[in-house]
Formats: sequence, C-alpha cells, structure tokens
Amino acid sequence: MKLWVMIKGKDIVLEGFQELVDGVCVVGLEMDGEESWRAFVEQCANELPCDVIIELPDSESETISKLADIVCKWQPKLIPQFPMTKEGITACKRFSSSGTRVAVRATTWAEFIIAMRASPTFMRMPIEMFTMDDEEIDFDDAIEIASQLQKAFERYGYGRTQLLIEAQDEKDFQFLFAIMPDGLLVPFELLKRVLK
Repeated sequence: MKLWVMIKGKDIVLEGFQELVDGVCVVGLEMDGEESWRAFVEQCANELPCDVIIELPDSESETISKLADIVCKWQPKLIPQFPMTKEGITACKRFSSSGTRVAVRATTWAEFIIAMRASPTFMRMPIEMFTMDDEEIDFDDAIEIASQLQKAFERYGYGRTQLLIEAQDEKDFQFLFAIMPDGLLVPFELLKRVLK
C-alpha cells in the first residue's frame, strides 16, 4: 500500500518526510490567474520528488481543461484531479481516453459510479464510505463493501483505477487491512503527529 499525504493550499514543503511518502495530493487551491497556476504547477514538478495529484478548482469546462493541460505538461509525475461536476467528469473522461493519468474524488456511491465512467487512474474516497447505515466504521462492514467493490472492478473492467482511501484519524488505519486500497491518503498534519 502506498502512502500519500494531503497538503492544503500552496505550502508544499514536506519537512523531511520526502523519503517516506509515495505521493502528494494538493487540495484547496484558489484560481488566481493562469500565470500563478502555471508557476505553482512548475514548483510542484520541480520540488516534490514523487507523484502529485493537483485538485483542479471547480469552474466552467474551458477553464478546467486549460488548467488540466498545464498540469499534464508534467505527466506522468503530475496528475490533474477533476471536480465532481458535469464539466469536470466530462473533461476527465476526455483526458483519460487520451491516455492521461487523471484523478477524481467521490464522496458518495452515486458519485463513485458516475466517476468510474470517466476511467480515472486514481479514485479518492473518504474512509467513511465504507460504513453501513451511517454507523461507525465496522471491520466486517468494511470487508464486505471492499469485497463487493473488488467484484465490481473485475466485472466492469475498472482494473486500472487505483483506490486512494482518505483516513482522517489514526483509528481509521485499522480498517485499511479490510479495504486493502492501493494507497492511504492522510493529511500531512496526521503523518507528522503519528511520527512525532
């Protein structure tokens, strides 16, 4: 299982953790001009020693595609994450069908099913999606849902999609053994807290 860290905003310093992480997911970016976006993307490409998923801001189709094009100039290292909107998923499918590595974040099973139509390389999912009936995460429930998910992947040919499960707390780590995702995505602050 690969270890990914989530960083909010433009502060991409890994503070000595570079050799421990396999990937970085940059979220919560504001669009403040194309040149600023281009400079930040270039900074990610030059300063981060691993794969980097860059969350694209929600916007109209043309802007989403333009920002994704900037990120894709640094493929395969940098990966655009498309917003879970009609415009975002449409653009994601277009980029994915041309062989570009892309990412999407689903927070409900309906979003997951729709997003999988775009054949993303990476699918981000909060660990809370593996609960049943809005209860606490139960190990047996997580195993059952993960088993069904694996069967769906095999049946519908989604084998190239890698699942990144978002854990927000140390207690969430135990459920990763039930889910067996391709990657664990944790906030950078949590990684620093665990490894004091």
